[in-house]
Amino acid sequence: MNSSETISDSAEENISQSNGTVDYPPFQNPEAVSDYDTVRARELGEVIKSPDVVGLNLDSSSIVNPRNLRGMAFVEESLADGKTMEEISEQISSRYGKTITPEQIQSAINSEKEKIAIFDKEIDSLPDGTRFRVHSSGSQSPFVVSECIRADETGKKQVVFNEIAMKQIERLKEKAGDSGLTVVMNMFAKESGANTPKTPEEIESYLLMCREFIKQTSFENGKGLTLELGNETNVNRNTSDNGYRPFDKEEFGDSSSPEEYADFYYQVANRLKSEFPELKLSLAGTAFYDKTYVEKVVSSVQDREKGLIDVISFHPYRGDVEEGTAEIVDNKRQKSNLSFDEQFAEMKKIADVIGAKVTVGEVSFTKEWGKSINTIEQAKNTRKSYELGTISYIWPGCQILKYP
Repeated sequence: MNSSETISDSAEENISQSNGTVDYPPFQNPEAVSDYDTVRARELGEVIKSPDVVGLNLDSSSIVNPRNLRGMAFVEESLADGKTMEEISEQISSRYGKTITPEQIQSAINSEKEKIAIFDKEIDSLPDGTRFRVHSSGSQSPFVVSECIRADETGKKQVVFNEIAMKQIERLKEKAGDSGLTVVMNMFAKESGANTPKTPEEIESYLLMCREFIKQTSFENGKGLTLELGNETNVNRNTSDNGYRPFDKEEFGDSSSPEEYADFYYQVANRLKSEFPELKLSLAGTAFYDKTYVEKVVSSVQDREKGLIDVISFHPYRGDVEEGTAEIVDNKRQKSNLSFDEQFAEMKKIADVIGAKVTVGEVSFTKEWGKSINTIEQAKNTRKSYELGTISYIWPGCQILKYP
């Protein structure tokens, strides 16, 4: 973090917390921020100020990417064998069918090394009991079937997690303590074109990954761990917004179905809950507000077995705290007529019936995606979280600024 604004003094100047409430004098510095370091400092400041209601998402900007680490090892070995960066560049470009320059290779190596240092520094700055949600998407995730499941010489499947990623999880587990840790167990839709595993083999592989993660991280009986089964499974590559397809990315499938997701969720949750009775399970957080999708999934799972859903989550990205997030209707993203309070109340109605809780799994505030983050609205979100009695996990603003 290169900003002159330190973590300790970066929390919103006008917030004072007392006995679980937040008092807000008139806000100052209302301009949105586009500087990476300042945005991150203020995000961490919000968590430091109110760790009981504000958590932190950790994505590929801080959780290591095993594929990049393997690439880094390959480059280092090649250099040790006497190859030049130009020769390595030609070899990698040939393998992937596109030009990857020596400068791009070095940049990727530097980024992965910096990531580990940034992770350590940021976690050290946060108080014990901080709430974390770990989610690197698609091929960047250490916790996705294609990355961690291998077949031995007999064809038997084995789970091998990246050692550095698991050390990061161990560090987060220690820091979170009794607050617990949420980890998104990913689905990489590029592999099958589907938003959820469908075949028995796909489901078995996903289940094996989850089971081994719990065992290898030593969450006894699953206590202290929440696994979120997938992410934003309510949208797909064809979800549109006035002709624009915001989810046309590798981690999303070609279609999305609440019935298919509910079937997958039930099969995985039923077996995990039987083996790890204290494990908490979360439905995949929905992109924006999608009451219809959530209702259908919950109804389908409940009809088969009760007690399998502990958390319902959604991702209400928006411009300011009071306005409602966009709504997904008929596979289209559109403006909602509901305020955020009304949207949250509808989600809570669904959750209350089954004894689950509602969390804001991802949130950030920007009027123009890719341009700036409104850190004042982020600060107001702390108060909103107290009012609604929920946990809001801040999504790293640097990712919003990085990807318009």
